[in-house]
Amino acid sequence: MIKNLVFDFGGIIADFEFSRALAAFERVGLKNPAEYLDSYHQRGFFRELESGRIGADEFVRRLGECAGREVSYAEAREAWLGFFLLPVSLERLACLEELRRDYRLYVLSNTNPFVMDWARSSEFSPAGKPLDAYFDKLFLSYEMKCMKPDRAIFDRMAAEAPLVPAETLFIDDSAANEYQAVGAKLLPSIEEVYATAEMIIKVKEPIAPEYGLVRPGQLLFTYFHFASSEALTRAMIASGAVCCAYETVERSDRSLPLLIPMSEVAGRMAAQEGRYFLEKPRGGKGILLGGVPGVKPAKVFVIGAGVVGTAAARTAAGTGADVTICDVSLRRLTYLADVMPRNVKTLMSSEYNIREELKHADLVVGSVLIPGAKAPKLVTRDMLKLMEPGTVMVDVAIDQGGCFETSRPTTHEDPVYYVDGILHYCVANIPGAVPYTSTLALTNATLPYALQLADKGWRRACAENEELRLGLNIVEGKVVYRSVAEAWGLPYEPLQS
Repeated sequence: MIKNLVFDFGGIIADFEFSRALAAFERVGLKNPAEYLDSYHQRGFFRELESGRIGADEFVRRLGECAGREVSYAEAREAWLGFFLLPVSLERLACLEELRRDYRLYVLSNTNPFVMDWARSSEFSPAGKPLDAYFDKLFLSYEMKCMKPDRAIFDRMAAEAPLVPAETLFIDDSAANEYQAVGAKLLPSIEEVYATAEMIIKVKEPIAPEYGLVRPGQLLFTYFHFASSEALTRAMIASGAVCCAYETVERSDRSLPLLIPMSEVAGRMAAQEGRYFLEKPRGGKGILLGGVPGVKPAKVFVIGAGVVGTAAARTAAGTGADVTICDVSLRRLTYLADVMPRNVKTLMSSEYNIREELKHADLVVGSVLIPGAKAPKLVTRDMLKLMEPGTVMVDVAIDQGGCFETSRPTTHEDPVYYVDGILHYCVANIPGAVPYTSTLALTNATLPYALQLADKGWRRACAENEELRLGLNIVEGKVVYRSVAEAWGLPYEPLQS
């Protein structure tokens, strides 16, 4: 439960504009103020001021030396205040007063005595109240003689407030401060990330420019879908890295815990995108998925009754569509017949049944998965002639090569194309269109596994957790997952315990 709110000052309480600060110090006579000033972290004697290593008088003296003339305290103060867009928002201050009824409020800021001379006076707010009146306590870098993002300033604040970090929300306009508050380090380039990290956690497989950055023995934990890319497979073999694939981490009941969250998202979106592209201006038939009184709803055919197919069928059914879902598992179909709404019908999958359903379908969703292997081509090129022009086909299995013969990967920027008058939607990362939902859903599932790998190292973690061991696809130049080896005719070398 959150009990404490810790605010940065500049950019959060008081808005600022960096270019104004540069102009203000130029007016004082400082040449090249950008050498000293930054939006978040100052340099040179400006930093010495904010870190408490020098006081206001010494800063004024050095500023005068740089400006080539005598500078007064008032001029230096005015220049520092040039950072801010004044007056401070009354609405923001009123919000702070309201928040203070339920929370303890603190300021933690890299700042200096010139700014605080103003902020801690009646000049600060239009109501004549100083900054201190809105907060329980101010933690200021020049007084504490340490600065963000150093861990020391956060630890001292927690001890002196006192406050419990787990009960505290930190609000800052610098990502570096927020991440480094908990011990993380931000690096300026992808090259430095790969050169520094022992373990890389990603959402998607490495792309070609990253291949040469991957190091021998480095652990990569992400979606790989090796069966859909020979180039990626051979690049990871050559790298000597350890590749643990989200999509093949498997429980004893054969469920895929790290594929489920993205499958849930992709299945829902398959129905959502299919509905969108059925509209006439988007190239579809011009059919409303759920119909209206007196007009039949669209017919939706879902191939594959796993997590993706179930989510797609349920979402389409929720709009009122006439849904049929097929699968080779009678047990799965029996289950779905019990739990799905009445407008969802189940069908045993066979080539004959697929051909018959395609004749009447308005939207076809392909959601067939064989863990770690290429998806089977269940809708062939010759079947397209069975469908009416403007029918929409969404191939969610495209990450594993696609389950339609005519599928090829597309992007969110250019998601569709036609083959024989049939609109194909084959975006290779469907959940990427809703990154907020997808990030939280994926992190909820992957974090426990990631912590095991990070805390124990991949060898011990995989030895102790069979689910993680099944995630290993390529280990130090060897293909250790059978389906990946078979996909590209490579030697399969089982991992030795």
